[in-house]
Amino acid sequence: MLLKNPRQRRERLLALRRLRGTQGGESILVLGLGPSAGNLSIEAICERQAAGNLKVISVNHFFESSFARKMVPDYYVLADPYFFGKHSARGTNWHDVWEYLSAHPEITVFVPERYDAPADAMPQRLFYFNSLGLEGFSKSIDPTRPRGYLSMTVYSALSLAGFLGFSRILISGIDNTQFRALRLMSDMTVGLASNHFYDGTVKIVRPLTHFPDGVPAFFEDVGRLFKDLHLFRSLPIENLDPETLVDAFPIAEDWVDYSRKIAASDE
Repeated sequence: MLLKNPRQRRERLLALRRLRGTQGGESILVLGLGPSAGNLSIEAICERQAAGNLKVISVNHFFESSFARKMVPDYYVLADPYFFGKHSARGTNWHDVWEYLSAHPEITVFVPERYDAPADAMPQRLFYFNSLGLEGFSKSIDPTRPRGYLSMTVYSALSLAGFLGFSRILISGIDNTQFRALRLMSDMTVGLASNHFYDGTVKIVRPLTHFPDGVPAFFEDVGRLFKDLHLFRSLPIENLDPETLVDAFPIAEDWVDYSRKIAASDE
């Protein structure tokens, strides 16, 4: 259900404002769903998380991945309208993520202030962030204000990590490499193959109906995605992907310690 009352929206954001800067001195991993996340050592992450040295924030369909069977994130961000009331062409019921979150009441959940969580699956720790967009008119990355970046759930996760005051923000799976999965449909319209770290070998291609102007419009959007990450350069962000194309943040010097590939080669 959409929330249209401005006063109620403001009231929903008050709880988030009280969390500003509460995680100073702590480290967090913002875990996107891009292919590079598949290079992480989930064991290394779980070890640091169990020791209290690292928190994890995940997004959207993370619950479908093999990682979710081994590690429970501390925070979860949902922003896609799909999660608030419909079935998807993906074949996944929108209730599935809420069932996962209900099974893990220790997770703090963040959702846009315009949506309501299902009444029968209300998380114990639920906070709302501002989902209004002023792309091109604002440079704000404050989750209590209209955003200046494109509507990407993992970008909202970055915004929240910075707002909470984490002193070190590691990222993985924020690749913006969806252009590598670009395909043309039989009618020469653009489509996109699956491009997540948890996808199997069979790549399902889906039409991109929101790019009626075709390939040029798609790449213009990709360019904006890379550019918008520069809005976050004031935050202490380090990338765990040494082969990244994202030029906004430095590579973490200790990325090897989080790498599944390196760990395997040392055995």
